[in-house]
Amino acid sequence: MNPPPDFSHGKVVLYATDWCPYCEKTRTLLTAKGIPYQEMNIETSEEARSQYQRLAGDGVPVLLVAGDVVRGYNQKKMEAVLDQWQQQKSASPTK
Repeated sequence: MNPPPDFSHGKVVLYATDWCPYCEKTRTLLTAKGIPYQEMNIETSEEARSQYQRLAGDGVPVLLVAGDVVRGYNQKKMEAVLDQWQQQKSASPTK
């Protein structure tokens, strides 16, 4: 299987809807961890919907973290991916 496209460019992107309770839980998790993210509403943005489909989205939320994709609300998996991303980010030299 080919790796999924990385629309995040090394950042955190949340593909979500306004009405989804699991999307809200994901927002809360990101905020609690102090992680900045870009939210893409798959119902109001054609670009968001297109990226979501190319990531094989089949429900929301879909969390894209520097190329790693977490489909659905899985708190342990999300935290593991986010923690790894934060460690890599803090280990890389700043410009």
